[in-house]
Amino acid sequence: MNKMVYNALLMGLYGVYVLRLRLKITPIDIMIVMFMMVGRTLEDIYSIKRHKGQNVVLEVRGLTKEPRFRDISFELHQGEILGMFGLVGSGRTDVVRAIFGATKPDAGEITINGKRHNPESPRDGINMGVGFLPEDRKLQGLALKLSVQDNINLVVYPQIAKLGIIDGDEKKNRALRYIDELRIRTPSMVQRVDRLSGGNQQKVVVSKWLNAESEIFIFDEPTTGVDVGAKMEIYKIFEALTARGASIILISSYLPEVLGLADRILVMHEGNLAGIVGNDATEEEIMRLASGLDRKGTKEERV
Repeated sequence: MNKMVYNALLMGLYGVYVLRLRLKITPIDIMIVMFMMVGRTLEDIYSIKRHKGQNVVLEVRGLTKEPRFRDISFELHQGEILGMFGLVGSGRTDVVRAIFGATKPDAGEITINGKRHNPESPRDGINMGVGFLPEDRKLQGLALKLSVQDNINLVVYPQIAKLGIIDGDEKKNRALRYIDELRIRTPSMVQRVDRLSGGNQQKVVVSKWLNAESEIFIFDEPTTGVDVGAKMEIYKIFEALTARGASIILISSYLPEVLGLADRILVMHEGNLAGIVGNDATEEEIMRLASGLDRKGTKEERV
């Protein structure tokens, strides 16, 4: 193995793409690195079944929040994984925060399952079946000092409480269900969530939104800070979610991840929609859109 491949192994999976650009590592070298790290090829890691349907579950038209983003329009289909890619400052997270209700847009329309959605707060997004898994799960997605059981039930306490008193059995049963279903590795459901690994913490966040019966899941950099094995488990969760009819918006800065998992990819550049491409697009095509070298409208959308 040459020195460049050895350096890629030390840097880890996330750095492989950058090293490839700078050091001209070939795809064959990358496959060797992947196999040495996890005993699987890149193709195996992103091998999930597709479940994209025809029904539109989310429609966004002309969504604007100056100076962060403007005139964003797209559709999300049932069972689809829609990737969102862009460089730092492109406005990806700002767009999904507006859909969830964490940011109020200046203009535009949001429709969920045929109903107009004008969120004033995240609770409005939750009530419309939208679950948001933020990039900083420790700061924004979890209550670190609380137990696994408490975190799984955080969003549904209004539903499992009567006259202000939480139904303890219902709380326990819900927690046990998702610990089992998502195979969360924890000594018990009362274990503090800050004692879990990054991958298991992410599973707890997913459980929280499954518990809330979300139909649209927004994942913002879901595999940041987790090892390759945990990433593969998260990808299988994507597959399971779409198999049951849920839809996913996947924000990721790791281009092979977006290309490997998404049915279509929405590319942003400095707050603008640069284009929407199919997963047969090349890394170069997407990077040209994300860097502003190709303008919106010059590349025909491929579905």
